[in-house]
Amino acid sequence: VEQLRDQPVSRGRKLLADGPGIRVFTDPKLMRHVLSNLIVNALEASPASSSVQVSWDIEPRGFRISVDNTGSIASEVALQLFKRYVSTKGDDRGLGLYMAKVFVENYLGGRLVYEPLPGITRFSIYLPESAVSSR
Repeated sequence: VEQLRDQPVSRGRKLLADGPGIRVFTDPKLMRHVLSNLIVNALEASPASSSVQVSWDIEPRGFRISVDNTGSIASEVALQLFKRYVSTKGDDRGLGLYMAKVFVENYLGGRLVYEPLPGITRFSIYLPESAVSSR
């Protein structure tokens, strides 16, 4: 999160992070890649002077980390979110969410889901209980 705060894509937007001290046992490079993709997407989709919230917590069956931004995704776009080469940002795009889902589900043993809320776009990563320690 800290590395993305000063990137050009975040200009005029706040990047906030909140959650308890949790140790996550997973592939750090893949997790960093997935989180970077979700955060950059959220920053790009957010209006100027808005904020993107990254939050995490222990859930009943594991660990959740969510990236929230202001705004919503049209239902017809939401149906296509995790498909290859589907993007609202133009040609030569559309692999980020697809690859993030592949990494989370096939290599990190978790799930990546889109969770629409009123006025908020949320993507959450759920990892199994074996991946976390509350230290």
